[in-house]
Amino acid sequence: MGIKVTALVLFTQPFLAGHISWIDLNFIPKEVLKRELIKENPIKIEFLDSEKITITEYFDITQNSWSNKNLGEAIDKASKVCKEL
Repeated sequence: MGIKVTALVLFTQPFLAGHISWIDLNFIPKEVLKRELIKENPIKIEFLDSEKITITEYFDITQNSWSNKNLGEAIDKASKVCKEL
Protein backbone atom coordinates (compact mmCIF):
# COMPACT_ATOMS: atom_id res chain seq x y z
CA MET A 1 0.00 0.00 0.00
CA GLY A 2 3.04 2.20 -0.40
CA ILE A 3 3.83 2.32 3.30
CA LYS A 4 6.39 0.66 5.54
CA VAL A 5 4.93 -1.66 8.17
CA THR A 6 6.45 -3.98 10.69
CA ALA A 7 5.38 -7.55 10.00
CA LEU A 8 5.74 -10.59 12.22
CA VAL A 9 6.91 -13.81 10.56
CA LEU A 10 4.58 -16.38 12.14
CA PHE A 11 6.26 -19.49 10.74
CA THR A 12 8.16 -20.84 7.77
CA GLN A 13 7.82 -24.29 6.20
CA PRO A 14 9.07 -26.18 3.14
CA PHE A 15 7.12 -25.38 -0.04
CA LEU A 16 7.85 -26.48 -3.61
CA ALA A 17 11.60 -26.03 -4.20
CA GLY A 18 12.10 -23.68 -1.22
CA HIS A 19 10.16 -22.41 1.75
CA ILE A 20 7.05 -20.31 2.38
CA SER A 21 6.64 -17.83 5.23
CA TRP A 22 3.37 -16.76 6.80
CA ILE A 23 3.39 -13.15 7.97
CA ASP A 24 1.10 -11.12 10.21
CA LEU A 25 0.58 -7.50 9.16
CA ASN A 26 -1.40 -6.83 12.31
CA PHE A 27 -5.00 -5.67 12.21
CA ILE A 28 -6.24 -3.85 9.11
CA PRO A 29 -10.03 -3.47 8.76
CA LYS A 30 -11.37 -5.62 5.92
CA GLU A 31 -12.86 -2.74 3.94
CA VAL A 32 -9.65 -0.68 4.23
CA LEU A 33 -7.59 -3.66 3.11
CA LYS A 34 -9.82 -4.24 0.09
CA ARG A 35 -9.94 -0.56 -0.87
CA GLU A 36 -6.17 -0.08 -0.64
CA LEU A 37 -5.01 -3.33 -2.21
CA ILE A 38 -7.35 -2.98 -5.18
CA LYS A 39 -5.47 0.23 -6.05
CA GLU A 40 -2.25 -1.73 -6.64
CA ASN A 41 -1.87 -4.27 -9.42
CA PRO A 42 0.22 -6.19 -8.92
CA ILE A 43 0.34 -6.10 -5.13
CA LYS A 44 4.01 -5.98 -4.10
CA ILE A 45 5.82 -6.79 -0.87
CA GLU A 46 9.47 -6.22 -0.08
CA PHE A 47 11.28 -7.24 3.09
CA LEU A 48 13.75 -4.59 4.28
CA ASP A 49 16.55 -4.72 6.83
CA SER A 50 15.92 -3.04 10.17
CA GLU A 51 17.92 -2.36 13.30
CA LYS A 52 16.73 -5.75 14.63
CA ILE A 53 17.14 -8.01 11.58
CA THR A 54 19.19 -8.40 8.41
CA ILE A 55 16.64 -9.89 6.03
CA THR A 56 19.16 -11.48 3.66
CA GLU A 57 20.44 -13.64 6.52
CA TYR A 58 17.06 -15.42 6.45
CA PHE A 59 15.52 -14.81 3.00
CA ASP A 60 17.13 -15.26 -0.41
CA ILE A 61 14.13 -13.66 -2.13
CA THR A 62 13.25 -10.35 -0.50
CA GLN A 63 10.36 -9.27 -2.70
CA ASN A 64 7.30 -10.76 -4.37
CA SER A 65 4.16 -9.64 -6.17
CA TRP A 66 0.66 -10.95 -6.80
CA SER A 67 -2.29 -10.07 -9.00
CA ASN A 68 -5.23 -8.44 -7.27
CA LYS A 69 -7.74 -10.09 -9.62
CA ASN A 70 -10.87 -11.06 -7.61
CA LEU A 71 -9.20 -9.80 -4.44
CA GLY A 72 -12.35 -8.27 -2.96
CA GLU A 73 -14.29 -11.51 -3.40
CA ALA A 74 -11.45 -13.56 -1.91
CA ILE A 75 -11.24 -11.33 1.18
CA ASP A 76 -15.02 -11.51 1.65
CA LYS A 77 -14.93 -15.32 1.33
CA ALA A 78 -12.06 -15.60 3.83
CA SER A 79 -13.90 -13.33 6.25
CA LYS A 80 -17.04 -15.47 5.99
CA VAL A 81 -15.07 -18.66 6.66
CA CYS A 82 -13.43 -17.10 9.73
CA LYS A 83 -16.79 -16.01 11.12
CA GLU A 84 -18.14 -19.54 10.70
CA LEU A 85 -15.33 -21.06 12.80
